[in-house]
Amino acid sequence: MAAGAAIMTANAQQMQKGSVMFGGSGTNQTAKQEAVPATYAEFLHKTSTAGDRTTVVGGGRWYSYTNYLANTLGSTNVAAYIWSLWNDTTAIFGYSDGTHAYNEWTSMGMSLDPFFSGFNDATAYPGEIEVTSSDSYTIDSIAVAGVYSRNPTNMNNDQLRLGLVYGDGTSTSDLPAYYFSGMTASYGIDTLTFIDMLHDSTNNQAMQQTGGASVVTTNVSLGVADTSSNFLRAFAVGPMVVPPASTSGANFAAASVGFKNGTAGYPLNDTVQYVSGAMNYNDFFLQVLFEGSTTTPAFPTYSITDQNVGYFKREGANDAGWAGYYIPNWAWTSGGGASVLQYPTVDFHVTCSTCNPLGLKDMNKAGLIAIKAYPNPATDVLNIAFHYSNTNNVTATLTDMLGNVVASQSFSNVAEGRASFNTQSIAVGVYLYTVQTANGNRNTGRVVVAH
Repeated sequence: MAAGAAIMTANAQQMQKGSVMFGGSGTNQTAKQEAVPATYAEFLHKTSTAGDRTTVVGGGRWYSYTNYLANTLGSTNVAAYIWSLWNDTTAIFGYSDGTHAYNEWTSMGMSLDPFFSGFNDATAYPGEIEVTSSDSYTIDSIAVAGVYSRNPTNMNNDQLRLGLVYGDGTSTSDLPAYYFSGMTASYGIDTLTFIDMLHDSTNNQAMQQTGGASVVTTNVSLGVADTSSNFLRAFAVGPMVVPPASTSGANFAAASVGFKNGTAGYPLNDTVQYVSGAMNYNDFFLQVLFEGSTTTPAFPTYSITDQNVGYFKREGANDAGWAGYYIPNWAWTSGGGASVLQYPTVDFHVTCSTCNPLGLKDMNKAGLIAIKAYPNPATDVLNIAFHYSNTNNVTATLTDMLGNVVASQSFSNVAEGRASFNTQSIAVGVYLYTVQTANGNRNTGRVVVAH
């Protein structure tokens, strides 16, 4: 399965997989999932990062997509289930409706798009840093929500296996881009482009391409203190440095979560969880948030400029055609409707030494007062307006996601101005714009060209 040339362009390779049915009968099977056993609000990762907030260049912050959705949509418009993760597909789980089934799920994960506008709303996240395409950022911690269920007699060295990768959507990156077509009925758009994560079936985690950047793996031991119906923990990982787009195109990151039970000599086809809910062996259940309600899930909102994607690895016969890849949330349906398999609660802590705080004037960019790119999306013409507190020689440049210059316009000795680019002959997709002064100070952002 070949990847496309660039993330979110018309050249991304179509993934000939269609949608994946959740549940053998084509309906949401509550027997195959367990409801969150506590108030949902207690499960949300509240990204209160007062210690990270800053009014100077550099700092750190948490990125939690599930927290963003819950706060934006409201608690009545989102719901969550927890899903068992196991080493392989030989374990049997009993469910509250009296049925039993072999485990299917070995790993799940999330991608991080720090450039997503929802993360960079100064009103919602006052004082937090903003990562731009010219910044390098470092992921040093991952937070995971779920339930660690134990048999009190088992004192095993159970582990969560966390894997980190980064990529830009190109065919050789560790997060290649694909697209589905014919998605209008579910998502209001025919062509749905997304980044996908590769799967290492031996270690049940994210995988790099041949010659790609190495996967950063962290194994976290779980113990008695972690046994809770409100498991929410942050783990130090890596760290993993993601280079800026201006040098490598490596904008995005992703994390996988797997579980390894520490029981020595676990017998195949044994029961992990009884119908009563009691545990025969220890296991970890990862929280997954979805739009809608438990009775009526809703298709998640799609935007090409939001590449925060949920990933699921379903082993066995139900994984046919997806070998080597995680299945993205956009691929799942249930009985012709929306599936609950949308966004695992996997959050990222990012540090950045060059990032500026949201909602504050940029203190290191030659007296910049404002920059605005409009309309966005652009159909015929894209305008990039800028305003500085003093005069500068300024160049406005539009590039594709591979760094190729599409258009450029220069201004001499101006404090404010507007570059206008004709987009009628520019291919549909996402582009970077850069406004740079003669002394090297620059601002970047993303725009969409849609004819």
